[in-house]
Amino acid sequence: MITFKALGAIALHGPHGPADKLLAQPKRLALLSWLALASPRGPHRRDRLLALFWPESDEGRARNSLSQAIYHLRQELEPELFVGRGAETLGLDFARLDCDVLAFEQAAAAGRWLEVRTRYQGDLLPSFHVSGALEFERWLERERQRLAGIAVDAGWRAATDAERRGEAAEAAEAARWAAGLLPYDEEALRRLLGVLDRAGDRAGLLEAYESFAQRLGQEFGERPGPETAALVAQVRSRPLAAYEVDRSAHDGPSVPATAPSERVPTPAAARRSRVPLGLAVAGALLLVLTLVAIARRSAEADLLPVRRAVAVMPFTVHGEPSLAYVGDGIGALLEAKLDGAGGTRLVDPRAVRGLLAPRSGDTGDAGLTLEAARRLRATHFVTGDVTAVGDRVQVRAELRSAAGSGDVLKAAAVSGARDSLFALADAVALQLLPDVAGLGRRESQAAGAAGTTSLDAFRAFLDGEAAMAAGRYAEAADRFAGAVAFDSGFAIAAYRGATALDWASHSGQEILAMLALADRGRARLSIRQTRLLDAATAYYRQDGDAAEHVLAEMVADDPEAIEAWFLLGETRFHLGPARGRSWREARVPFERVAALDPDDLEALLHLARLAAADRDRPRLEALAAAVLPRLRGTVRGWELEGLRAYVSGDQARIADFRRGLASAPPGAAQEAARALAVYLEEVEVALGVDRLGAPGRSGALRTPYLVALGRWQEALDGPVVPGCERPTGWFCPELRLALASLPGVPLSNERSEAWRVEVENIVTLGDDASRHRNVARFAMLGRFAAAQGDGTRWAEAKRRLDSLVSPDTFAAAYGAWLDAVWLARQGGAVTAVDGARAILRDPARRHSLLGPEPSWPARLDLAMALAAAGRDEEALALFRSVPDASGRDLMFLPYARLGEARLLARRGQLAAARRSFGDVLRLWRHADPAFQPMVAAARADSARVGR
Repeated sequence: MITFKALGAIALHGPHGPADKLLAQPKRLALLSWLALASPRGPHRRDRLLALFWPESDEGRARNSLSQAIYHLRQELEPELFVGRGAETLGLDFARLDCDVLAFEQAAAAGRWLEVRTRYQGDLLPSFHVSGALEFERWLERERQRLAGIAVDAGWRAATDAERRGEAAEAAEAARWAAGLLPYDEEALRRLLGVLDRAGDRAGLLEAYESFAQRLGQEFGERPGPETAALVAQVRSRPLAAYEVDRSAHDGPSVPATAPSERVPTPAAARRSRVPLGLAVAGALLLVLTLVAIARRSAEADLLPVRRAVAVMPFTVHGEPSLAYVGDGIGALLEAKLDGAGGTRLVDPRAVRGLLAPRSGDTGDAGLTLEAARRLRATHFVTGDVTAVGDRVQVRAELRSAAGSGDVLKAAAVSGARDSLFALADAVALQLLPDVAGLGRRESQAAGAAGTTSLDAFRAFLDGEAAMAAGRYAEAADRFAGAVAFDSGFAIAAYRGATALDWASHSGQEILAMLALADRGRARLSIRQTRLLDAATAYYRQDGDAAEHVLAEMVADDPEAIEAWFLLGETRFHLGPARGRSWREARVPFERVAALDPDDLEALLHLARLAAADRDRPRLEALAAAVLPRLRGTVRGWELEGLRAYVSGDQARIADFRRGLASAPPGAAQEAARALAVYLEEVEVALGVDRLGAPGRSGALRTPYLVALGRWQEALDGPVVPGCERPTGWFCPELRLALASLPGVPLSNERSEAWRVEVENIVTLGDDASRHRNVARFAMLGRFAAAQGDGTRWAEAKRRLDSLVSPDTFAAAYGAWLDAVWLARQGGAVTAVDGARAILRDPARRHSLLGPEPSWPARLDLAMALAAAGRDEEALALFRSVPDASGRDLMFLPYARLGEARLLARRGQLAAARRSFGDVLRLWRHADPAFQPMVAAARADSARVGR
């Protein structure tokens, strides 16, 4: 049996006695702890362990390190302790392990209070640290908090149970223990005071309050809050004669006595009957005090710095007085290197020296530097020292928080020759900068610090992260590109640069070029980062299946991998519709990102869009309040303002929003309109907002809006966008033919024939791109023939398409599509469904037809084919995948809702069908007269399902 003690102290005993060698090997002990305590309990994948404990090593070295660690653990403990399912998993045989943490959890679950108290002797693995394993450190801290929370909850449960039994002394003891685990938690103190008050222990209550107040004052320079003070004042106001000490228990609680003129109720009676006037007075007092405290704290918050302000304190020099210049030089260089990094502000060095000069001999005193940092209104400060070691110097520096007791956030230690001040300063700055900046996703910053040895590159990287956090994506892309220019192998900077280019609406080719730069530096990446890069490359290549497969594995292995969760959300949001899925499936990943990093701008923005789509006004307002301060005045900020205004339904607010667009930046009206159309499906409103935009920047989605509204004459007589501005001879004609193929389109025979001839006469060359273009051309011709009911031309287009089938084209996919189109229009058939399902199952075929150009109506056609053959669930998923987030497929929105409504009516889901019919008729309420037969048919179908 192996005995492992980890609560309050660390002890490990194997079959032959203490395993002290393992205690001296932090990473091996950490590995054992993880296998014993990580959830879910059982075997873990080896690649998960590699990423956890050797994140910066390549796979070969990491696997060798893991093998060595397991070998030594087996030698020191029992070989049979380590088990696994196959070669790729590793776990423990818990029957051979006696661990106090596991016993503690079991006791807490069973409600064995005394055993809980005995087992919980303090923090998990106290003072334990493993260098180079940041993710393990984060896990350990979470586990410490979780186990402490279990202990505290057990204590309060024991106190509550004891009170129910009338055991006042036992309740007070349990409450004191629970509150003692939270020495600075004022809510826990008030809960303890309540238990002591109900027990009649006035002296114990006042002692607990005074001890807490003294502790709070010494550590933080604060006093207990007004709610607590009011509670204690209420106790002190009671007459002393109302209390009588219980002589039978010197350490126990006091019991209220009965005076002739005043009867003090017992605790139980007091809970049953309170004096209304006293309660009202106490409640009013607490309310007033609370409001005063809130106002005071709000006023104090207004005075805090908006961004991080860092003060570099003078470095202390040990040993030779001649080294004073080294201390001064390191301090001055650090000031220059930290100033502005990632948007931080450096406190004026002259102000620092002026404040500390009168007490220059005490600058190493932690209390003095903390006081100075606060007086200088710094949020953080750096302290350090310089020590001579022979002909070399050692420099140590610590980044501290100016809040609380000045806790150390990050420590750095470097050494070098006395004349290497610049290199020493660079080395210290590289270690401190991620925590100095404190922005963006922290795992990205940590990876950035490890990914380069160039301080210039890292500073540019942090500036990029700061711009990303502020929503300035074009600037961020420039900063990341600058980081890569300083260090061409800086893979993380290139990866983040690709993301910034995407959010700044750059072309796919630019994004992929930046990812190619990241790929060149992949030798510097950890295993996890390499997987993330592969997933990102798949995402930007529009291969949603491959991206989601990798990302789903990553978040299963590490539920706190923020970047993986975020990219999974992006994949589902933007590529889901191209796979016949709704972008609403992105909600869970984005909620996970927000839970792990509540300041993540993009996750919060996506959640705000989802809240708008749900018409969840309170949630939308809360999310907007968190996002808009960083986006106000930007294009995305206007998008969110538009969603807020129209979800609120407040006409004055809507009018203010529309007026404000006159001074909004270029593209703001366009983005706001797209959001209103996609997330609220308010297409008519979107068209009006789009027209408020600056000339030349709006209109990219105007034709899809008009088509969706049934305003065909305006749509067909104007330029067909998006796409007709492209310098190609095929896109616009094919898009026109796609419109001409939609049901009910009021297009003259002459015009439709002219468009057909235009596509027929497109000249193509013999290269691969041209062959692919011919595939799409013949498919569009066949689709148009099917819409016209022209079987001869449909068969000719299908014959020409089949002649192009080869391994390097997608002709087979387009052929299956044409089969589905024809047969669906003729009433449906099993073969149509087979063709549609083949497309949906095959990622290559699906990618060709359903993305990246959602203007093509393949999803609509395939949904119709599936519905015609009774494959309802698959059809509904495709109908509901329209529109996608880009809005380019909005022209198909009413047709998708109409197909959904008819399918729901057929299934007997009449309420849902009525809603979908209502959506269609709302979109078509101002349709052209020539389109009214289509509207009338939809109205008749709606009437048949009733009201």
